[in-house]
Amino acid sequence: MKLRSMIVGLFALTFIFTGLIVPVGAASIPSTKPDKALLVFYRLKKAKGSAIRFEITDSSAKSLGNLSNGSMIHEYLEPGQYTFRARSPSVDGSDSVTLDVAAGEAYYIQGEILWGLPAGRPKFSQKPQSQALADIQKL
Repeated sequence: MKLRSMIVGLFALTFIFTGLIVPVGAASIPSTKPDKALLVFYRLKKAKGSAIRFEITDSSAKSLGNLSNGSMIHEYLEPGQYTFRARSPSVDGSDSVTLDVAAGEAYYIQGEILWGLPAGRPKFSQKPQSQALADIQKL
């Protein structure tokens, strides 16, 4: 009888605490500025390579941040040409993307992890705004 009461009590506590957890809303997408370009790096939440994060740097080696599983990084840029790089511990673990950005425009780059040894390697691909916005809403 005591065991049954304890089990029922544990289930009740589980449901109470589950109700207190507030779901996090979708990632908010920053708006463009008329005098700057908006660059958004994002990475979908996936099991493959989920523990790996990679640092994104620009051509001057300035860090934009670490792109981890299910995250987004944005940066406002002056119009011009930029190269962004990411490195990981993989033997062939680097990728880069070069963009010529214009003021008032938004650019979306999806980062993902491909298989590699000893760890996955980063891969960038530019996405159309409609696809990127749909992807980012899932973050």
